[in-house]
Amino acid sequence: MPADFIGVAEETGLILPIGERVLEMACRGLAEITRHQRIRISVNVSPRQFRQDGFVDQILNVLATGGADHRLICLEITESSIMDDIELAVKKIERLRNEGICIALDDFGTGYSSLSQLRRLPLDKIKIDAHSYAKSPAFPTTRPLSRPSFFSRIAWAWM
Repeated sequence: MPADFIGVAEETGLILPIGERVLEMACRGLAEITRHQRIRISVNVSPRQFRQDGFVDQILNVLATGGADHRLICLEITESSIMDDIELAVKKIERLRNEGICIALDDFGTGYSSLSQLRRLPLDKIKIDAHSYAKSPAFPTTRPLSRPSFFSRIAWAWM
């Protein structure tokens, strides 16, 4: 199971070279594909990767050598990656975004942050954890989740 594999890789530290290799392969693949068709890809970043010293430099180096247009890559970062040191997370995210890299918060609603904390983060996207909104009284499971009602609630809560 992927969750088991990722957990073991995180615990042993193997997630760092695995994550770097995945990003390298994604960049090379994207460079190849975009010769024929312009697409965007997302790459998950583990909490351990995001927290490591030199993370931003490593990402920028991999992107520079990978041959892909870094504006077509979105890095997906989990809530747990940023909540330990939100000030440092903001600096890292701002630096990446200044280079044109999209940043998405993955699995929002898994218990680490609130909308008020999210206001501080310079994010491009927020991916809401399906289990979180399915259990929420704001999103009854008896009603389909429609874009207008969903986004109006998020916009209202964001204000």
